[in-house]
Amino acid sequence: MTRRFARFLRRNTIALLALFIALGGTTYAATALPKNSVGPKQLRKNAVTNKKIAKNAVTGAKVKNDSLTGGDILESSLGRVPSAESADTVAKSFHTGIVKVAAGQMQNVAVFAPFTVYLKCNDLGSGVYRVQWFISTTEDHSAFAGVGSGNGDFGPATVETSRQLAAYQSANPVYFSPYSIDVAAAAPSGPYFNAVGTTGVHTLGTGCVGSLDGFTS
Repeated sequence: MTRRFARFLRRNTIALLALFIALGGTTYAATALPKNSVGPKQLRKNAVTNKKIAKNAVTGAKVKNDSLTGGDILESSLGRVPSAESADTVAKSFHTGIVKVAAGQMQNVAVFAPFTVYLKCNDLGSGVYRVQWFISTTEDHSAFAGVGSGNGDFGPATVETSRQLAAYQSANPVYFSPYSIDVAAAAPSGPYFNAVGTTGVHTLGTGCVGSLDGFTS
């Protein structure tokens, strides 16, 4: 038995030595790596996954400048920009576009509660068309001004003739420049708007036209 074991050792000494070194090296590598010895070269590409990163481990200093895009930001987590605190109270501009009205018809041009601005196109005969601009409100004690002064106290019951903003008539195609229509209105509850507009008769392929540009609360 002893002779056989001795022969076994002589024949397998090199193999056993290699196995011992290999096992010892593995144990060393797994349990006795020097501090700070693992660097970028020791890491495989994509080896560090999301699950491997501890919560709150990545700070702003570790994020590359200008590398985050809109898709990386949760908008609901952002606070309001200090300089925009008053943005909710800034007036909103508007543009109605060209509103066309056939002779004998009426059409709303703009609606800003409680106000409605509308125009009528009337055929006066002999080819003469007249365009009339009016304003209405659903709130008592409202006020408006057309071209010049207006009505400082009107409401839903105010007759239409007392709510006229402007009127133009012609038998020929005519288009009036901005400021031909001028309107400002305000209600006791707070809403208001100011606007200027253009108007015309026998133009743009219809009886009467109008548009408004301005701002509202």
